[in-house]
Amino acid sequence: MANAAIITVGSELLRGEVIDTHAGWISRWLRERGIEVVLHESVGDDEAAIADALERASRRASLLLLTGGLGPTDDDRTRAGLARWLGRPLRLDPAAWETIAAWYRARGRSADERARRQALVPEGARAVANPVGSAPALALEHERCRIYALPGVPGELRALFAGPLGDEIVRECGHDVIATARLRTVGLPEPEVDARLRSLAALEIELGLRVDGSIVDVVLTARGTDSGATHERLEAARAAAREALGEHVFAEGERELGAVVLEALRARGWRLAFAESCTAGLAAHLLARTPGASDVLLGGVVAYANEVKRRCLGVPSELLERFGAVSEPVAWAMARGAIERV
Repeated sequence: MANAAIITVGSELLRGEVIDTHAGWISRWLRERGIEVVLHESVGDDEAAIADALERASRRASLLLLTGGLGPTDDDRTRAGLARWLGRPLRLDPAAWETIAAWYRARGRSADERARRQALVPEGARAVANPVGSAPALALEHERCRIYALPGVPGELRALFAGPLGDEIVRECGHDVIATARLRTVGLPEPEVDARLRSLAALEIELGLRVDGSIVDVVLTARGTDSGATHERLEAARAAAREALGEHVFAEGERELGAVVLEALRARGWRLAFAESCTAGLAAHLLARTPGASDVLLGGVVAYANEVKRRCLGVPSELLERFGAVSEPVAWAMARGAIERV
């Protein structure tokens, strides 16, 4: 199995003006195809910095992927950085230049000298046509490494992975079978989830936990060279995990908790109204952001102050005085008020 390194290029990344989402997306894409990522690095728009990053990455991985810095502006330095690391000159690729010029003509524009920079290719590399943008990707082999430089525009990047270039990466670098499953849980803290799943180690399964508030996601990964056996192992682990976690598993894959709740209420023919205090509308928001929520979700009242609890939800003053706003009796009174008023 090939190991991969991802280098994202752009000074805006280092300044914190833009969040690097490419490295995560590419890592997931590669991992699903049997290629393990061992390094992420972001560098600025600097020829020497790009060359240095390539040198470091080449010591760790046999597949090097760069994103960004292939455009026509002065700060697009990836081509120059790559040429510097290779010790080779940049040369104009006539076919790439014609493709770029045609891209500009199709949009009623002329390709000037700045656009021509996008057709400069390090000696020995090949330009790969960009299906949705002007800047071609670059592909080459150097010593034991395969290197791909890709545009930083998200739509262009993903279009290249979806086409022949993505097929080439898998064909040349992806060997292992990697199968994954994701269980989403609620109502258990992370240490408890971990404790319940320790027995999965016997199935030669990698276990990963990701926490987002009250939700703990369980990611199960099986690796192997035989697809059937690998998926069988994953299915055994998935079934064992579901049994160990029981009713705390609310979904598999990417489904959100709000969508699952709405589906359960819809199946029962129930409708829902909220009376919220400390959550200040968050509970209603988590359901309202789900498409199609309106057939179940009626609305709600945010009653943060006691006065609003009394006036809008009919909570008796004596309950507030006796038990306090944060109490079970007051919560029940708020719920009854929502049923009656919403």
